[in-house]
This record gives sequence, structure tokens and C-alpha cells, in this order.
Amino acid sequence: MGDYMVYLDNAATTKPNDNVINAYLEAQTILWANPSAPHSFGEEIHFKLEETRKKIKRLLDVEDGEIYFTSSATESINTFLRGVLNPGDHLITTSYEHSAVYNVAEYLKERGVEVTFIEPKDGNILAGDVLNAMKENTKLIAIMKVNNEIGAVNDVEEIANLAKAKNPAVLVFSDYVQAVGKVKVDLKHANLNGISISPHKFHGLKGTGILYVKGTDIKPLILGGGQEMKMRSSTENVGGIFASYEALKYAVEKQEEFIYKTKILREEMLKRLSDIPDMRVNVANNNLPNILNLSFKRVKGEALVHMLEGDEIFVNTSSACASHGHKKSRTLLALGVPEDFLNGTLRISFCEDNTVEEAVFAANKIKEYVKLNRELIK
Repeated sequence: MGDYMVYLDNAATTKPNDNVINAYLEAQTILWANPSAPHSFGEEIHFKLEETRKKIKRLLDVEDGEIYFTSSATESINTFLRGVLNPGDHLITTSYEHSAVYNVAEYLKERGVEVTFIEPKDGNILAGDVLNAMKENTKLIAIMKVNNEIGAVNDVEEIANLAKAKNPAVLVFSDYVQAVGKVKVDLKHANLNGISISPHKFHGLKGTGILYVKGTDIKPLILGGGQEMKMRSSTENVGGIFASYEALKYAVEKQEEFIYKTKILREEMLKRLSDIPDMRVNVANNNLPNILNLSFKRVKGEALVHMLEGDEIFVNTSSACASHGHKKSRTLLALGVPEDFLNGTLRISFCEDNTVEEAVFAANKIKEYVKLNRELIK
């Protein structure tokens, strides 16, 4: 990478901060014993790990329920969904979930679980549509808090309250991956039975995940030595756990700054791009400012990404987990984006470390390359 890189793909991953790296290194160089070992060195690590779990509970305002450490949000999602649903149960989810939820739903559907996919309305999931889909055998409702492609914010807490008023036995799970550090996470007052968190989305490390579970028994996905209270066997990633706390603490402390700065960056970029003909801003009624999703008619999105990377400007076409699959975005299809715009989509995602100068530079280059792209494919 050169001296001047403009990284605008923060919804895919973020740069780990210094506190995160230092916490990980401490675990690898000083606190490196196995926390399951019976000797005093192992017991010291076990104690520090449990103290970290308690500190994370305080940050998330967990009064009831448990925090489990996993390898990723994908593992957390698989653990919860596959751990509570059985053939004959009914799952309500949405058509624009992250593939970690959507593909698990399809997997369970093939194995006898009844699945209903709710379509968003103007980018958001409406409580009324969820309530109307509920049946006697509805076991679980799984709805993302923030959509990873357009930044749509869903009121899953209100949906959970209304669903449980209708059927107190129903479970509610939410993919919170794009929400932490952007919206307040208050699990004490949220009527949720589970959420998944991915620290690398807020300056933590890849290969780490957090699963919150309350009020339900789950069959473990990974069996073995019984670590993580028998929920997730395997020797704990102690460094990753310490790093996850540091990342979460930073995200909570910086939340107001994050929203303030990313709103300015989004507005600055939109102002400079607004005169591009045949451009759509793909947005929901209730939307976070850190994700800007744009579609350009008669443009190849992937070609645009590669043109921009020549100037060391890094953006994405959609979700990083789907961008290599060359499939049409379920999110944009649900938004009703016309066919001739679909292939010309960019997802630009900011963080608090980005600057106005970077937004201006990237916007000018996007304008230049949209025009060039259209000329090349005439």
C-alpha cells in the first residue's frame, strides 16, 4: 500500500486499534497459559478471562443471560439457530439477512424447519408483517438490527416486545454485527433471547465473536472439552477475548463521535456526487449514516471498484461475504432497485477515522470513473 490510502470499506472490516493489538500481544507473550490447566498459571488466565466476561456484560448492560466467546458472528449465528430449531418448528426471518442467517435458514428448511422470509418495506422490517406471519409453531424470530448493505436500522426490540405479547414462548434473535458502536446496545431492557457480535467490525480482531443468550437452552454446535460452560468446546482464544473487550469498550465510548463524524462524511460525499446522472441512493426510512449505498445506471460496479483501487481508494460492491459470489444482492432486489442499476452498485462505508479530505478525494474519483466506465461500455 502507498503513503495515501483511502479505506472506505469499514462495513467489511476495520483496522484494529492499538489497545486491541496490545491486549492480544499481552496474552501471547505474558498471559499465554491454557485457562483450563489446573496449575496456578492456568488459573490466573482463567480468572482474567472470567473478569473480562464480566466487564463485557457491564458494557452491554447484561443483567440476565450469558456471554459466550466464539470464533465469529457466523459461528454465533449457527450456534443459536441450529441449537434451538428442530423439524416442525417455524422460523421467521427476512429476505435481506446476512448470508450467515439466510443460508442457515435455507439449510434448516431442507431439514424440516418451516421458514417464512419477511420482505422489507422501504428498507425496514415492519412489526406488523412479523406479527401477521406468526403461527402456533413459531419457535424463533431472527431479524438483523442493522442491514450490512444499506445501513437500515430495524426496531427489533419493539418487534420482540410485540411478538412476546402475542406468544410469550417465542424466541427472538438479532444479528447485531453492524450495530455495535453505532446504536445503543442495552440488553438489560431488550426482550431478546440472543444476539451475535463481531469485534472486527469495530476495530477488533478477525477470528473473534461474541454470542449473547438469555432464556433458552441451546444444543452446542461444537463438542469437546466443555469450555465456555459447555456451549463452545475448544481451548479459548484468550488474546482474542481480551482484544474483544478493548474493541467493545472503544466502540461504546466512541459511539456519539462515530455517528457525528460519519454523518458529515456521508453528506459531504453525497453533495459532491449529486450531479451524476442516473444515480440512485439506496436507503431505508430509518438508516445509519456510516453506510452509503449507490447504484449507477450503465456502470459495472466491479470495474469501478478496480478503477478506484488504482488510486488506493478501497470500497465494495455489496456485502464482502457475497462480493465474490457474483450474485444479485437480495437487499437491493427487496428495495426494488431496477435491473439496469443493480450491477453498478458501490457500498461505501465510513468510520470515525476517515476524514473529509478523504471523502472529497474519493467522491471526485468516483465521478471521474463513472463517466469513464460509461464511455468504455457504450
